[in-house]
Amino acid sequence: MSTIVADLEHVIAGSKRPAIIMQDYGQPAIREAEYELRSTRIADGRKAADQFNLDEHGFAFRKVPSRLTDFDDEAVIRSSYYAEIEDLIKAETGARRVDIIDHTIRHSTMKPGVRGVASHVHNDYTEWSLPQKLKDHVGYATATELLKGRVMQVNAWRPLTEPVRVAPLAIADAGSVPFSDLIATDLVYPDRVGEIYELRANPEHRWFYFPEMKRDELILIKGYDSQKEGVARFAPHTAFQHPDSKPDDPERVSIEVRAIASF
Repeated sequence: MSTIVADLEHVIAGSKRPAIIMQDYGQPAIREAEYELRSTRIADGRKAADQFNLDEHGFAFRKVPSRLTDFDDEAVIRSSYYAEIEDLIKAETGARRVDIIDHTIRHSTMKPGVRGVASHVHNDYTEWSLPQKLKDHVGYATATELLKGRVMQVNAWRPLTEPVRVAPLAIADAGSVPFSDLIATDLVYPDRVGEIYELRANPEHRWFYFPEMKRDELILIKGYDSQKEGVARFAPHTAFQHPDSKPDDPERVSIEVRAIASF
């Protein structure tokens, strides 16, 4: 595999619990923690794309064109695209039920009214926050029954502009990330407090990306798995500055759909 070297932003674990204060779209979040840019080797995952899977690595790369061509209509995304992602996750995992939580469209250019890319290494959910999200989403009684079996959280990340040369996505092989490297971090909104994992740097982490992704390609990323033995559970990821990106490269716009699969 060919490899690039780029700076990835990791949290520095200290005595104080990290917190990220979320601002309005177009405004940078306020981070109450220390971070470091760590020069990191990131391998080209395209050369072994078929070998990656959710249970072993925590992510999977798939070529899956969407029937949807216009991602500007929120109602159409929910009525049409959500169904595509639900079917894909069921086929990929064998889940009997998939609940779509929500979706986010991100822009690499910070501007008012749009959500920027997440440029620090993180994992969207934790041991606490995913079960809580499921309870909030489907209700306590239904969630309690689902949590008696295996539950998995999956993100489906797709570029809407192509090819992706600005702020591509890097994903860590979950099998290379000890649980002790995941740092619980408060995600503070005006009306609630959530929790994510950030990642302390470790040279043993194995990183991958998929160069110049197009609209008919997507990455599935596992953010949680209630099965604690024998499978990947958390796959940290981040947008990063590619060393070969140029000022006239197109803005990266992407959509990520967050889902919970039940077995």
